[in-house]
Amino acid sequence: MSIPRLATTIPTSFDPQLPVNAGPVPKNERPKVPVIRVFGTTETGQKVCAHVHGAFPYLYIEYQGSLNPKEVNTAIRTLQLSVDHALAISYRRNAYEKKMAYVAHITFVKGIPFYGYHVGYRFFFKIYLFNPMNMTRLADLLRQGAVMKRVLQPYESHLQYLSQWMCDYNLYGCAYLKSSKVTFRAPIPTYLGNSTHIWHDRSIPESAVLDNSILPRQSHCDLEVDIHVQDIINRSEVKERPIHQDFVEMFQPLEPDKKLVPSLAGLWEEEARRRRSKLNPSDADSGSSFRPEELVSMSADPRKTGPGGWVHEEEYRTKMQAVADEEHLGRKPTYTDFVATTSFEATIRSALSSVEDLFPGNIQVMEPEDFGIDKMAEESRAHVDVDESLIVTPRQEGFSYDSDDDDVNDSFLHEQEVEIAGNLEPKSAD
Repeated sequence: MSIPRLATTIPTSFDPQLPVNAGPVPKNERPKVPVIRVFGTTETGQKVCAHVHGAFPYLYIEYQGSLNPKEVNTAIRTLQLSVDHALAISYRRNAYEKKMAYVAHITFVKGIPFYGYHVGYRFFFKIYLFNPMNMTRLADLLRQGAVMKRVLQPYESHLQYLSQWMCDYNLYGCAYLKSSKVTFRAPIPTYLGNSTHIWHDRSIPESAVLDNSILPRQSHCDLEVDIHVQDIINRSEVKERPIHQDFVEMFQPLEPDKKLVPSLAGLWEEEARRRRSKLNPSDADSGSSFRPEELVSMSADPRKTGPGGWVHEEEYRTKMQAVADEEHLGRKPTYTDFVATTSFEATIRSALSSVEDLFPGNIQVMEPEDFGIDKMAEESRAHVDVDESLIVTPRQEGFSYDSDDDDVNDSFLHEQEVEIAGNLEPKSAD
């Protein structure tokens, strides 16, 4: 079992240095960043506290402007300034104080809306915040039209921060978190304490142990480790299925035994391990712990991917063809190129791949200089675009927790905890 908890802390060497436009600011003067603390056990029963760094809460808003890189970067900078300004006023802070930052980063992504039927990519700004507690207020400001002086529909703002993180990295309750690289906080267990355990002073290299004065322990668990989100292996088990960017789904039929709910795979694997452990040695080499009759599909029929018939289908198809013939289009569209695309589209990350936006090495790629843009000129074009008359402060809404005292505000944030079930399996790099 595990109890992931949210905490905000001063950035460490494990955290990305944000916002990128802040320049060389001392770490203790940068905004606090979220850290997820996951409590669980290894397969041999060692209790673990894992500090997961680099996961930031986010939401999307649709972008319908020019795809020119200069225009996109100016729009991103204007949006960042406007969101920071609107949130500062909403919380009754000094909106012109440089250290008052709520937005960690904004990236440009492509995706397809989930609700309704949509074909073809649309473009979005992905807004990362430093603190998950500001997400609901930002969504309200966007819907009220306070930011950019027009109503903006937020996407995925209703998702809880921890649930969002687990979805992005393919993590489930009562399952293992697998990491390719972990750093241990001293002191570490001794081999003589329990030789049946995997992680101890004889198996953990000294280079993987942090100096206690740099990052001291914060729990009483046997093991305490630091993990960066880029090292979580579970995410690599999910593959993107590009089937809605055009009418190509019918040309990519699924295999009958293809499973599209990977969260159940862990249950099957665990049951298979349990059954294999009870098999006789002579039967263990068969490769499967299940009898053939136990693997028969429980579905009434195999999945059918071919076209099916509908009532009045032929009649409607005839009418549709008649309408198409009347249009006399100069270009005869096909299923594979019906949606018009741009050359710039191929360079934009999809919503799934944008999870890697804040990985080390990826943040700098998004700087204006990489598009041949003069940063000073880009900054001069950006401006605050906020309708302050539409902003309602927490006190006006009757909230009692808002205060000008940052310490009171921080104490409220640290009390917010969410409990879910899960396990932790740290793995050293090969």
